[in-house]
Amino acid sequence: MGDEKNTDPRAENAAPTEDTATDDTAAGATPLADAQSAPDDAEAPEQGTPPGTQEDVGNAGSEATSNAHAEESDDDPAAPDPDLLAQDTAETDAEQADPPDAVVDPPIEATLPPRASAQVGLFGKLPMRGDFITRQMPNTLSRPFEDWLIPLVQDTRATLGADWSRIWHSAGAWNFWLGADVFQGNWHKDMHGRSGSAGASVGVLQPSADKHGRDFPIVLLLADGQSRLVPPPVVTPPDAEWYAMCRQFLHSARAGQDIAELETALANLPAPRLPAGAEEMAPLLESRALWAEGSGDVWNDIARADHQLAGGSRSYWWQDGGSVLSLVGLPDADTFAFMLSQGQPTLPDPTPDDHGPAFQ
Repeated sequence: MGDEKNTDPRAENAAPTEDTATDDTAAGATPLADAQSAPDDAEAPEQGTPPGTQEDVGNAGSEATSNAHAEESDDDPAAPDPDLLAQDTAETDAEQADPPDAVVDPPIEATLPPRASAQVGLFGKLPMRGDFITRQMPNTLSRPFEDWLIPLVQDTRATLGADWSRIWHSAGAWNFWLGADVFQGNWHKDMHGRSGSAGASVGVLQPSADKHGRDFPIVLLLADGQSRLVPPPVVTPPDAEWYAMCRQFLHSARAGQDIAELETALANLPAPRLPAGAEEMAPLLESRALWAEGSGDVWNDIARADHQLAGGSRSYWWQDGGSVLSLVGLPDADTFAFMLSQGQPTLPDPTPDDHGPAFQ
Protein backbone atom coordinates (compact mmCIF):
# COMPACT_ATOMS: atom_id res chain seq x y z
CA MET A 1 0.00 0.00 0.00
CA GLY A 2 2.99 2.25 0.37
CA ASP A 3 3.28 2.25 -3.45
CA GLU A 4 -0.39 2.96 -4.05
CA LYS A 5 -1.09 6.35 -5.59
CA ASN A 6 -3.93 8.54 -4.35
CA THR A 7 -6.35 9.12 -7.18
CA ASP A 8 -8.97 11.08 -5.28
CA PRO A 9 -9.70 14.10 -7.52
CA ARG A 10 -10.51 16.19 -4.50
CA ALA A 11 -7.02 15.60 -3.17
CA GLU A 12 -5.46 16.50 -6.53
CA ASN A 13 -7.42 19.73 -6.78
CA ALA A 14 -7.05 20.75 -3.17
CA ALA A 15 -3.28 20.27 -2.88
CA PRO A 16 -2.21 22.83 -5.49
CA THR A 17 -4.66 25.36 -4.08
CA GLU A 18 -3.22 24.97 -0.59
CA ASP A 19 0.42 25.01 -1.84
CA THR A 20 -0.21 28.07 -4.00
CA ALA A 21 -1.71 29.96 -1.13
CA THR A 22 1.19 29.01 1.10
CA ASP A 23 3.82 29.98 -1.50
CA ASP A 24 2.12 33.27 -2.29
CA THR A 25 1.88 34.18 1.34
CA ALA A 26 5.52 33.30 1.88
CA ALA A 27 6.49 35.42 -1.11
CA GLY A 28 4.78 38.45 0.39
CA ALA A 29 1.61 38.38 -1.75
CA THR A 30 -1.28 40.37 -0.36
CA PRO A 31 -4.71 38.85 0.30
CA LEU A 32 -6.02 41.11 -2.46
CA ALA A 33 -3.91 39.32 -5.08
CA ASP A 34 -5.11 35.91 -3.87
CA ALA A 35 -8.72 37.03 -4.01
CA GLN A 36 -8.40 38.36 -7.54
CA SER A 37 -6.88 35.12 -8.85
CA ALA A 38 -9.50 32.90 -7.27
CA PRO A 39 -12.26 33.32 -9.93
CA ASP A 40 -9.92 32.34 -12.76
CA ASP A 41 -8.94 29.15 -10.93
CA ALA A 42 -12.60 28.32 -10.29
CA GLU A 43 -13.93 28.75 -13.86
CA ALA A 44 -13.38 25.11 -14.86
CA PRO A 45 -13.94 22.83 -11.90
CA GLU A 46 -13.06 19.24 -12.54
CA GLN A 47 -15.47 16.37 -12.25
CA GLY A 48 -15.93 15.22 -8.72
CA THR A 49 -15.69 18.64 -7.19
CA PRO A 50 -18.04 18.82 -4.23
CA PRO A 51 -21.33 20.62 -4.95
CA GLY A 52 -21.30 24.27 -4.15
CA THR A 53 -17.51 24.66 -4.55
CA GLN A 54 -17.75 26.60 -7.81
CA GLU A 55 -20.46 28.85 -6.44
CA ASP A 56 -18.53 29.49 -3.24
CA VAL A 57 -15.40 30.32 -5.16
CA GLY A 58 -17.35 32.57 -7.52
CA ASN A 59 -18.95 34.41 -4.62
CA ALA A 60 -15.61 34.76 -2.94
CA GLY A 61 -14.14 36.12 -6.15
CA SER A 62 -16.94 38.65 -6.54
CA GLU A 63 -16.58 39.75 -2.94
CA ALA A 64 -12.80 40.04 -3.27
CA THR A 65 -13.20 41.99 -6.50
CA SER A 66 -15.55 44.40 -4.77
CA ASN A 67 -13.08 44.81 -1.93
CA ALA A 68 -10.32 45.35 -4.46
CA HIS A 69 -12.30 48.12 -6.12
CA ALA A 70 -12.92 49.66 -2.74
CA GLU A 71 -9.21 49.54 -1.87
CA GLU A 72 -8.25 50.94 -5.25
CA SER A 73 -10.72 53.74 -4.69
CA ASP A 74 -9.08 54.50 -1.35
CA ASP A 75 -5.56 54.36 -2.80
CA ASP A 76 -6.37 56.50 -5.82
CA PRO A 77 -8.47 59.45 -4.65
CA ALA A 78 -9.83 61.98 -7.05
CA ALA A 79 -7.38 64.57 -8.41
CA PRO A 80 -7.08 67.57 -6.03
CA ASP A 81 -8.47 70.92 -6.92
CA PRO A 82 -5.58 72.99 -8.47
CA ASP A 83 -6.76 76.13 -6.67
CA LEU A 84 -6.72 74.41 -3.28
CA LEU A 85 -3.29 72.88 -4.01
CA ALA A 86 -1.84 76.28 -4.88
CA GLN A 87 -3.32 77.75 -1.70
CA ASP A 88 -1.81 74.97 0.46
CA THR A 89 1.61 75.43 -1.18
CA ALA A 90 1.56 79.16 -0.55
CA GLU A 91 0.63 78.63 3.11
CA THR A 92 3.46 76.07 3.55
CA ASP A 93 6.03 78.42 1.99
CA ALA A 94 4.84 81.23 4.23
CA GLU A 95 5.25 79.05 7.32
CA GLN A 96 8.81 78.06 6.34
CA ALA A 97 9.97 81.56 5.45
CA ASP A 98 11.69 83.75 8.06
CA PRO A 99 9.45 86.30 9.73
CA PRO A 100 9.71 89.62 7.90
CA ASP A 101 10.84 91.47 11.02
CA ALA A 102 13.26 88.80 12.26
CA VAL A 103 16.64 90.16 13.33
CA VAL A 104 19.67 87.88 12.89
CA ASP A 105 22.19 88.18 15.69
CA PRO A 106 25.72 89.00 14.46
CA PRO A 107 28.39 86.35 15.02
CA ILE A 108 30.20 86.56 18.33
CA GLU A 109 33.81 87.67 17.81
CA ALA A 110 36.59 87.32 20.30
CA THR A 111 37.61 90.72 21.64
CA LEU A 112 41.24 91.44 22.42
CA PRO A 113 42.29 93.77 25.23
CA PRO A 114 43.33 97.26 24.14
CA ARG A 115 47.00 97.80 23.46
CA ALA A 116 49.03 99.56 26.12
CA SER A 117 50.91 102.74 25.34
CA ALA A 118 54.65 102.39 24.96
CA GLN A 119 57.86 104.18 24.14
CA VAL A 120 58.98 102.95 20.73
CA GLY A 121 62.42 104.14 19.70
CA LEU A 122 63.95 104.83 16.28
CA PHE A 123 67.63 104.63 15.40
CA GLY A 124 69.63 104.54 12.15
CA LYS A 125 69.55 106.28 8.77
CA LEU A 126 66.77 107.52 6.50
CA PRO A 127 66.90 109.01 2.98
CA MET A 128 65.47 112.32 4.24
CA ARG A 129 68.36 112.90 6.66
CA GLY A 130 72.07 113.47 6.12
CA ASP A 131 73.24 111.38 9.06
CA PHE A 132 72.01 109.26 11.95
CA ILE A 133 68.57 109.85 13.38
CA THR A 134 67.62 108.90 16.93
CA ARG A 135 64.17 109.34 18.47
CA GLN A 136 62.82 108.14 21.83
CA MET A 137 65.75 105.81 22.34
CA PRO A 138 68.00 105.97 25.42
CA ASN A 139 71.77 105.71 25.11
CA THR A 140 71.71 102.37 26.88
CA LEU A 141 69.99 101.04 23.75
CA SER A 142 71.29 103.25 20.93
CA ARG A 143 74.98 102.83 21.74
CA PRO A 144 75.00 99.00 21.86
CA PHE A 145 73.15 98.89 18.54
CA GLU A 146 75.49 101.44 16.99
CA ASP A 147 78.61 99.64 18.22
CA TRP A 148 77.32 96.36 16.81
CA LEU A 149 75.91 97.62 13.49
CA ILE A 150 78.73 99.92 12.29
CA PRO A 151 81.40 97.18 12.04
CA LEU A 152 78.74 94.64 10.97
CA VAL A 153 77.78 96.68 7.90
CA GLN A 154 81.42 97.24 6.93
CA ASP A 155 82.35 93.56 7.28
CA THR A 156 79.23 92.37 5.46
CA ARG A 157 79.95 94.74 2.58
CA ALA A 158 83.40 93.17 2.26
CA THR A 159 81.88 89.68 2.40
CA LEU A 160 79.35 90.32 -0.39
CA GLY A 161 81.79 92.30 -2.55
CA ALA A 162 80.38 93.56 -5.85
CA ASP A 163 76.92 92.21 -5.02
CA TRP A 164 76.61 94.36 -1.92
CA SER A 165 74.58 97.27 -3.31
CA ARG A 166 72.11 95.06 -5.20
CA ILE A 167 71.55 92.77 -2.23
CA TRP A 168 71.38 95.54 0.37
CA HIS A 169 68.75 97.61 -1.43
CA SER A 170 66.56 94.63 -2.27
CA ALA A 171 66.60 92.96 1.16
CA GLY A 172 63.47 92.95 3.29
CA ALA A 173 62.93 93.83 6.93
CA TRP A 174 63.77 91.45 9.76
CA ASN A 175 61.74 91.18 12.96
CA PHE A 176 63.84 90.42 16.02
CA TRP A 177 63.77 89.42 19.67
CA LEU A 178 67.02 89.91 21.61
CA GLY A 179 67.52 88.35 25.03
CA ALA A 180 68.39 90.54 27.99
CA ASP A 181 71.94 89.14 28.12
CA VAL A 182 72.81 89.68 24.44
CA PHE A 183 74.27 93.15 25.04
CA GLN A 184 76.59 92.17 27.88
CA GLY A 185 80.07 93.31 28.86
CA ASN A 186 81.21 96.30 26.83
CA TRP A 187 77.76 96.60 25.31
CA HIS A 188 76.54 97.87 28.68
CA LYS A 189 78.87 100.87 28.77
CA ASP A 190 77.63 104.23 27.57
CA MET A 191 79.71 106.84 25.75
CA HIS A 192 81.33 107.86 29.04
CA GLY A 193 82.30 104.30 29.98
CA ARG A 194 79.56 103.94 32.57
CA SER A 195 77.88 100.58 32.85
CA GLY A 196 74.24 100.28 32.01
CA SER A 197 71.67 97.65 31.14
CA ALA A 198 70.22 97.37 27.66
CA GLY A 199 67.80 94.61 28.65
CA ALA A 200 65.71 92.60 26.20
CA SER A 201 64.87 94.21 22.86
CA VAL A 202 62.08 93.57 20.35
CA GLY A 203 61.57 95.37 17.06
CA VAL A 204 62.32 95.50 13.33
CA LEU A 205 65.55 96.12 11.40
CA GLN A 206 65.37 97.34 7.78
CA PRO A 207 68.30 98.02 5.39
CA SER A 208 68.35 101.75 4.55
CA ALA A 209 70.66 104.68 3.72
CA ASP A 210 70.92 108.42 4.34
CA LYS A 211 70.42 111.10 1.70
CA HIS A 212 74.09 110.90 0.74
CA GLY A 213 73.73 107.21 -0.14
CA ARG A 214 75.65 105.88 2.85
CA ASP A 215 74.18 102.49 3.70
CA PHE A 216 73.04 101.72 7.22
CA PRO A 217 69.98 100.05 8.76
CA ILE A 218 67.03 101.82 10.32
CA VAL A 219 65.88 100.14 13.54
CA LEU A 220 62.52 100.46 15.28
CA LEU A 221 62.21 98.84 18.69
CA LEU A 222 60.34 98.85 21.96
CA ALA A 223 62.50 101.06 24.14
CA ASP A 224 60.91 100.82 27.58
CA GLY A 225 60.65 98.25 30.37
CA GLN A 226 57.82 96.35 28.69
CA SER A 227 60.25 94.75 26.25
CA ARG A 228 61.67 92.52 28.99
CA LEU A 229 58.21 91.03 29.54
CA VAL A 230 57.84 89.94 25.92
CA PRO A 231 58.59 86.19 25.86
CA PRO A 232 60.78 84.62 23.16
CA PRO A 233 58.85 83.71 20.00
CA VAL A 234 59.54 80.03 20.65
CA VAL A 235 57.62 80.31 23.94
CA THR A 236 54.67 82.42 22.73
CA PRO A 237 53.93 83.35 19.10
CA PRO A 238 54.92 86.98 18.48
CA ASP A 239 52.35 89.74 18.04
CA ALA A 240 52.28 89.69 14.23
CA GLU A 241 50.02 92.75 14.05
CA TRP A 242 52.44 94.87 16.05
CA TYR A 243 55.40 93.85 13.89
CA ALA A 244 53.36 94.66 10.78
CA MET A 245 52.68 98.16 12.15
CA CYS A 246 56.41 98.63 12.74
CA ARG A 247 57.28 97.58 9.18
CA GLN A 248 54.63 99.90 7.76
CA PHE A 249 56.09 102.75 9.81
CA LEU A 250 59.57 102.09 8.42
CA HIS A 251 58.18 101.89 4.89
CA SER A 252 56.57 105.33 5.26
CA ALA A 253 59.72 106.77 6.86
CA ARG A 254 61.95 105.53 4.04
CA ALA A 255 59.50 106.83 1.44
CA GLY A 256 60.17 110.41 2.60
CA GLN A 257 57.57 111.06 5.28
CA ASP A 258 57.82 114.52 6.85
CA ILE A 259 59.85 114.46 10.06
CA ALA A 260 57.03 116.01 12.11
CA GLU A 261 54.56 113.42 10.84
CA LEU A 262 57.09 110.69 11.51
CA GLU A 263 57.55 111.80 15.13
CA THR A 264 53.77 111.91 15.65
CA ALA A 265 53.35 108.43 14.19
CA LEU A 266 56.23 107.17 16.33
CA ALA A 267 54.64 108.54 19.50
CA ASN A 268 51.36 106.79 18.64
CA LEU A 269 52.84 103.33 18.15
CA PRO A 270 51.54 101.03 20.92
CA ALA A 271 53.24 98.19 22.72
CA PRO A 272 52.93 94.60 21.55
CA ARG A 273 50.31 92.56 23.33
CA LEU A 274 51.63 90.44 26.17
CA PRO A 275 50.40 86.91 26.86
CA ALA A 276 48.41 86.17 29.99
CA GLY A 277 50.60 86.06 33.09
CA ALA A 278 53.48 87.97 31.49
CA GLU A 279 53.57 90.51 34.33
CA GLU A 280 54.16 87.69 36.80
CA MET A 281 57.52 87.07 35.11
CA ALA A 282 58.93 90.44 36.22
CA PRO A 283 60.23 89.35 39.66
CA LEU A 284 61.51 86.06 38.22
CA LEU A 285 63.48 87.89 35.54
CA GLU A 286 65.03 90.08 38.22
CA SER A 287 65.98 87.26 40.59
CA ARG A 288 66.87 84.80 37.79
CA ALA A 289 65.79 81.95 40.07
CA LEU A 290 62.68 79.79 40.02
CA TRP A 291 61.02 77.86 42.82
CA ALA A 292 57.78 75.91 42.73
CA GLU A 293 55.93 73.41 44.88
CA GLY A 294 52.63 71.59 44.70
CA SER A 295 50.95 68.28 44.17
CA GLY A 296 50.93 68.65 40.40
CA ASP A 297 53.73 68.46 37.88
CA VAL A 298 55.97 71.29 39.03
CA TRP A 299 58.24 70.78 36.02
CA ASN A 300 55.46 71.86 33.70
CA ASP A 301 54.69 74.78 36.00
CA ILE A 302 58.16 76.28 35.61
CA ALA A 303 58.93 75.14 32.03
CA ARG A 304 57.70 78.32 30.33
CA ALA A 305 59.35 80.70 32.80
CA ASP A 306 62.60 78.76 32.74
CA HIS A 307 62.65 78.80 28.94
CA GLN A 308 62.30 82.57 28.95
CA LEU A 309 65.18 82.91 31.41
CA ALA A 310 67.32 80.47 29.43
CA GLY A 311 66.72 82.51 26.26
CA GLY A 312 68.40 85.57 27.72
CA SER A 313 71.60 85.03 25.70
CA ARG A 314 69.84 84.18 22.43
CA SER A 315 68.42 86.24 19.59
CA TYR A 316 65.64 85.33 17.16
CA TRP A 317 65.22 86.85 13.71
CA TRP A 318 62.35 86.15 11.32
CA GLN A 319 60.45 87.38 8.30
CA ASP A 320 56.76 86.84 7.67
CA GLY A 321 57.49 84.85 4.53
CA GLY A 322 58.75 81.96 6.67
CA SER A 323 62.47 82.64 7.14
CA VAL A 324 63.57 82.17 10.78
CA LEU A 325 67.01 82.38 12.40
CA SER A 326 67.89 81.44 15.98
CA LEU A 327 71.38 81.88 17.41
CA VAL A 328 73.41 82.64 20.50
CA GLY A 329 74.25 86.33 20.67
CA LEU A 330 74.05 88.55 17.58
CA PRO A 331 74.58 87.81 13.86
CA ASP A 332 78.16 88.24 12.64
CA ALA A 333 79.12 89.34 9.11
CA ASP A 334 78.76 85.90 7.54
CA THR A 335 75.38 85.33 9.18
CA PHE A 336 74.17 88.81 8.27
CA ALA A 337 75.27 88.34 4.65
CA PHE A 338 73.23 85.14 4.56
CA MET A 339 70.21 86.95 6.05
CA LEU A 340 70.39 89.64 3.38
CA SER A 341 70.77 87.25 0.45
CA GLN A 342 69.98 83.55 0.79
CA GLY A 343 67.96 83.98 3.96
CA GLN A 344 65.25 85.96 2.19
CA PRO A 345 61.92 84.06 2.13
CA THR A 346 60.50 82.77 -1.12
CA LEU A 347 57.00 83.97 -0.20
CA PRO A 348 56.21 87.69 -0.60
CA ASP A 349 56.18 89.91 2.47
CA PRO A 350 52.53 90.82 3.24
CA THR A 351 53.54 94.45 3.84
CA PRO A 352 53.06 96.21 0.46
CA ASP A 353 56.20 97.60 -1.12
CA ASP A 354 58.15 96.99 2.07
CA HIS A 355 61.48 97.59 0.37
CA GLY A 356 60.76 101.27 -0.17
CA PRO A 357 62.30 103.41 -2.91
CA ALA A 358 65.60 102.61 -4.55
CA PHE A 359 68.54 104.61 -3.22
CA GLN A 360 70.86 106.61 -5.42
